[in-house]
Amino acid sequence: MKKTLFILLILALVSGVYAQKINLIGGLSLSRYDVESLEYIIPQSGPVWRYKPGYIQGVGIEFKIIKGLTCEADVLYYQKGSTYILGQGSKHTYYLNTISIPLLIKIAFLPDSLPYILAGGEYSVILSHIEDSRDLMEITEKYDYGILLGAGFDLKIPGISLFIESRYHIGLRDMEIREFERQTRALAIIVGIKI
Repeated sequence: MKKTLFILLILALVSGVYAQKINLIGGLSLSRYDVESLEYIIPQSGPVWRYKPGYIQGVGIEFKIIKGLTCEADVLYYQKGSTYILGQGSKHTYYLNTISIPLLIKIAFLPDSLPYILAGGEYSVILSHIEDSRDLMEITEKYDYGILLGAGFDLKIPGISLFIESRYHIGLRDMEIREFERQTRALAIIVGIKI
């Protein structure tokens, strides 16, 4: 896994030389697990899954394809996870730390202070998966993937270019190697600087 991460980071840095824009990215996320299991078909008998806050940080490279259409690739440290509350009121928290690599297409509507929509895919290498203080990596897949949808706004200020985005991640892979069907869902609000 270390070799894979090293290769991805080198590719990101080399690609950055040819990119039109380098994006410095940071933000907050709310994520939860979408869980299906036979023992949780009756809502009163199983846990209530809730959103857990986390954060995102990383870099991206952006290429202009044609006017109003760009392609972006990011390398992000992304905190995901979920909380759940059992029927008797006890609360448990899942911590899922990943290196995520989104590949996005952005379509802009106006030439200045651009509002845009985005869509693409996301591949994530799972670094750690913990329930409260219990390590779950033995029963967790090594990677995750999903779909990203969102919208954003470029704000051009003299000397600096800022952007604000919202991204919704829909995980497509069952993360755990057992009877649960568990996918990630995450809403992220991102603020970035283009250099």
